[in-house]
Amino acid sequence: PRPLTDNNIAMPTKEEVYELIASNRYSSDILPQLEAYVGQQVSDVTNDLEANLATLKLYQLCPDLENKDIIAKILMKALMNLPYNDYMLCTHLITERIQSEERFASIAKISQLLETCQFKEFWEYCRANEAALGIKTLPGFEDALRKFVAAVINSTYQSCPTAYFCEAMNLDAAGCSKFLASNGWTEANGHIALPINDSNTAQAKKISETIQFDQMSRILSSIAS
Repeated sequence: PRPLTDNNIAMPTKEEVYELIASNRYSSDILPQLEAYVGQQVSDVTNDLEANLATLKLYQLCPDLENKDIIAKILMKALMNLPYNDYMLCTHLITERIQSEERFASIAKISQLLETCQFKEFWEYCRANEAALGIKTLPGFEDALRKFVAAVINSTYQSCPTAYFCEAMNLDAAGCSKFLASNGWTEANGHIALPINDSNTAQAKKISETIQFDQMSRILSSIAS
């Protein structure tokens, strides 16, 4: 038998959730199943943007049924899916009243730090606000954000100081070495060699100019005269 939710509802499958959304998208009757599915995503370290947007839309339509714990989990899961724009899409369905609350302002803060590549400050803020952000209740949070940070660094540099990389990734020397080994990256003389890609390589700019026939005729005429 499938596990039950806190409301003694059988944990819905993804297929069942999508069927509910397709047939009753604007009915608050499906909220218990959608909320249970958010919890399932947390446990399974997955993210289903469409289902989560449907949940937020129902909260928007039925503010008396808002579950702020679920909203916070959806936003944190959205950040774990960077560089995709899940977080921005989710915030469009959340009222300013909720977003102004301390917990959600903290989530917005770490989003801003990530967006502006202030990675050291991001980890420091997470440590200082760990309880408010609910990080310990989110399996895979740090790994997901490290993957994002590493991708940003790799898209920017061909080589970077090991000390900077460890700081940006919030890893000690041993953890950094393990991460490099698992990704096949190498370190020597205090610098990490990053894989070459289109983003971190200078691209020659192609410039093409088009001259119309009548323009060419005037130029040739002026030369001949």
